[in-house]
Amino acid sequence: MSANSNSLTAAIPTLNGLNYLTWAPKMTNFLQASGLNWVLRKTCPKETEEGAKQVNIDKWDNTNDHALRHILLKMYTHLSSRYQGYGMAKEVWDFMISVPKRV
Repeated sequence: MSANSNSLTAAIPTLNGLNYLTWAPKMTNFLQASGLNWVLRKTCPKETEEGAKQVNIDKWDNTNDHALRHILLKMYTHLSSRYQGYGMAKEVWDFMISVPKRV
């Protein structure tokens, strides 16, 4: 991780369950600045989809893994353990948007 990335992540508060409205925009900005936010809008291309090449699937998998890890690392343990089993950053993000008062 670069020094620039470290300074960006340091600016993101750790999600504690009460600070979602502060945490979410900062996490969004970090994911955008890191080029990871597109996996929050797109699901993994399926091998059966026309034009889906293995390189695109691999790129999505790698980007998703990075985005998901960053999201989980900026949560307190009681929250990150709840989402640990999710396979997609988009799943975690969409759930948190739907119930921000519960996360």
